[in-house]
Amino acid sequence: MSRSRHTFFLGSGLSVDGTSAWPAVLTIHPDGSPRTALAFHLSGGPSAIAEQAATVERLAEAVTSWAKELRARADAEQDAVAKLAAAQAEIERLLAEQGGA
Repeated sequence: MSRSRHTFFLGSGLSVDGTSAWPAVLTIHPDGSPRTALAFHLSGGPSAIAEQAATVERLAEAVTSWAKELRARADAEQDAVAKLAAAQAEIERLLAEQGGA
């Protein structure tokens, strides 16, 4: 295994595909372009399919957990915006009741 660190920004055009036939590869195109690809090859030979499946399941669980955290944050932000809008509307209503005072 090589040791390196790279940063890729994932865009809304992200595409992901994988093959289960040997050699199993997960390919991520961060911007949807076939020219930009990250390829993840599973270690072990064709007989290591159970271990490879467990590896992919761990990856899927981590990505799912990350997505849930992001969704919860987005939902909380959307809820805060809605509450702020409701509070602003209530302030405007109260001011109107008082004759704009």
